[in-house]
Amino acid sequence: MNPAAAEIARLQDPDGCFPSEVLDREGRRPDCNGFTTALVLRQLRHLPDEVLPTRTYSAALDFLESCRSSQLEGAFGFRPETQRPAWAPRLPADLDDTAILTLELLRAGRISRRAGLRTVLTVLVPHRFSGRTGEIYPPWVMPGAFLTWVGKPGRRNVIDCCVNANAAALMARVGGAGLPGYAEAVGTITQGVAWAGGQPSRQQAVTPFYPSIHGLHEAVEHAVECGVTDLGPTLARLRELAAGAPPARGCCCSAYGGTVWSCPALVAAQALRRIQMSA
Repeated sequence: MNPAAAEIARLQDPDGCFPSEVLDREGRRPDCNGFTTALVLRQLRHLPDEVLPTRTYSAALDFLESCRSSQLEGAFGFRPETQRPAWAPRLPADLDDTAILTLELLRAGRISRRAGLRTVLTVLVPHRFSGRTGEIYPPWVMPGAFLTWVGKPGRRNVIDCCVNANAAALMARVGGAGLPGYAEAVGTITQGVAWAGGQPSRQQAVTPFYPSIHGLHEAVEHAVECGVTDLGPTLARLRELAAGAPPARGCCCSAYGGTVWSCPALVAAQALRRIQMSA
């Protein structure tokens, strides 16, 4: 087995999760979640099936399925509802995890295209920024763009360009590009990247749950691959911005960066992908 592939398999927990490390003002703590586990699988999507043992893929997919929401069919949360650490806030399901985990389960044949489309219709489409008077959002947000949280009344629901890129990717993959929210997501991402430019503070503002421009570059690259072709010019601009940015300091964060997650298996998967692509 390739040394990088062996390292990925070694880093997997028995339950299938690829664990993360959380860094905040309290120090470093371990965390197991579906988000980083799904991103590891996303990085491996083009590699031959024999690169990693079948049991590694299968266990990871089992873990993703354990992150399903008990409150809304088709939705997913950041981690299994029964595995919330004592230090972590109780959060509802969200559109980012729903889109990312659904796509990986769809790729693996664990769910059907029809089920993926049903998720788009019942989870994604109803949770969008209405644009009504009194709802104040940044100028780059288009009315109709996707919100982040599912079922979070009474609290501000932050809009993130990465969330919208992942939502659009799922919609394109299941044939839902004509549904409400798709064009608005594309427009929000396009306007957000243009507004942020090379300013780090603005880049953080358009991706509050991702700690660097590299996360948006990866999300838009993946979305274009899934069929969101209107984001092609924006992807070209993001390549330029990512090339000139400092290295990523993690793969996700609490809103606007107070707590940052990193995942050793994701770093190993990214290295393996680079090796395979240059071979």
